[in-house]
Amino acid sequence: EGTILSIKCQHALGDVYEGASVAVNGTCLTVTSWRLQDGSRSAGEFTVNLSPETLRRTNLGDVSDGSRVNLERAAGMNARNSGHNVQGHVDGTGTIMSKEREGESLWVQISAPPEVMRYVVPKGYMAVDGTSLTVCKVDYKQGWFNLMLVAHTQTKVVLPHREIGDRVNLEVDVLAKYAETGMASLQQRVADLEAVVHGKREPAPGEENGEMIAITKQLGTAMTKLGTVNKHGQGLKVPLPDRGEAATLRVAIVHTCWHEELIGLMVSTCADRLVEQGVEPSNIDTAVCPGSYELPFVTKRVIEEGTYDVVVCVGILLKGGTIHMEVIADAVTNQLMSMQMNSGVPIIFGVLTVLKIEQAVERAESALPASWADSALTMALHKKAPRTQRHFK
Repeated sequence: EGTILSIKCQHALGDVYEGASVAVNGTCLTVTSWRLQDGSRSAGEFTVNLSPETLRRTNLGDVSDGSRVNLERAAGMNARNSGHNVQGHVDGTGTIMSKEREGESLWVQISAPPEVMRYVVPKGYMAVDGTSLTVCKVDYKQGWFNLMLVAHTQTKVVLPHREIGDRVNLEVDVLAKYAETGMASLQQRVADLEAVVHGKREPAPGEENGEMIAITKQLGTAMTKLGTVNKHGQGLKVPLPDRGEAATLRVAIVHTCWHEELIGLMVSTCADRLVEQGVEPSNIDTAVCPGSYELPFVTKRVIEEGTYDVVVCVGILLKGGTIHMEVIADAVTNQLMSMQMNSGVPIIFGVLTVLKIEQAVERAESALPASWADSALTMALHKKAPRTQRHFK
């Protein structure tokens, strides 16, 4: 059961044949019969069949006697492509929201369903009733896009004659659909790997392979068993002073101001760990500087003015849109390294270098700040006298 559509035209029937493809409002249809106008090679009348599915998916069910439609013959393999690849496979229908003139050009705003909007991008292609057009502005939240028709295009297509509320056929760029299909399996694989690496689930059979191990190492995690990830700062085993020795040590913590809540958490965790290991609270001092760039100067002045056994530097360098973080991190690291070698006072590097603030939160809430305290204590011991032992008993 179907519908027969008869169409009169002036130019579309040149070299037509039974079974030829003609796009009607961007819908690829098959010519079932035709009759040329007397004396003409391209003008005449032809018929196509419309299936129930075609009527559901397109706006061809809206046409009536005398309605104007766009017509386009299939392009030859040797023809120029002055647009994008339009297949005539309608993805859905949109609705004309508004039309507005700007000089000789015409702005048209069209709403579209989510299954179409996902493929719409500014300056990308969209076939509207079979006309290849360039998308201008897109509003994904409200579900619409607009485009502009120049004066010449307005004389060749039916879109300028549509009224507000009329339906139009929409076909997205097929390359977008191919790209989505190609990426689907990769996106799922990446999601599965991230879930295992971050301990959200155990690896499935077949995932215990070199790829998982390589990704785990790249992320800087240590795994005692595949899928079990060590937290930041856990597992540090260094020589620590006894409580009597720890009580004599003086420690300075120099920290930055940016991301105050996270910095405060890390400083408190480090200081609490020092006290837990025997350092007297009165022997722990802090100094504040604006940012990581100023850390070396303040650290130098603290070492010059104080009698500290070790200094812990705490800060956060967050990656932005430039190489600013890399430049500062490299300069600060070099300055602090040179300073501890020249002054003879060990400096613990507690400056986080992260790509996003969530990484800083994860590290601030981990065992990492406590590990800085343990590092400070063992380095203070080495400052007094290198703690060596015979390797072979």
